[in-house]
Amino acid sequence: MKENTLLRLALIASLLGLATLFFISGSLDMEQTPISIIDDGMKGTQVKIIGSVESVQQAGESQILVISQPSSITVFVSTSTTLEKGDMVEIIGRVDEYRENKEIIADRIRTIS
Repeated sequence: MKENTLLRLALIASLLGLATLFFISGSLDMEQTPISIIDDGMKGTQVKIIGSVESVQQAGESQILVISQPSSITVFVSTSTTLEKGDMVEIIGRVDEYRENKEIIADRIRTIS
């Protein structure tokens, strides 16, 4: 085969592969985890919680949120946000422990209406 033909085939295969991955990734969604079932055995596990912001505290450039569902949990955010008390949020993050209390280290935060 000519070099030009091989290049075209490789480009087409790459584009088809990327399109397939794009559509597959859109259908993947984490299941929501109730705050009440988060325990010590889940340390390091990625979870998705949905709840109401009960409080927002600045900690330098970071923020510490308390999220409730009715159970509550502390969420550490490494960047500053515009969240306020009462906002409904979806948080995806990793379960951790700080001073013997469960918390979530946020990877993504999204305000929901």
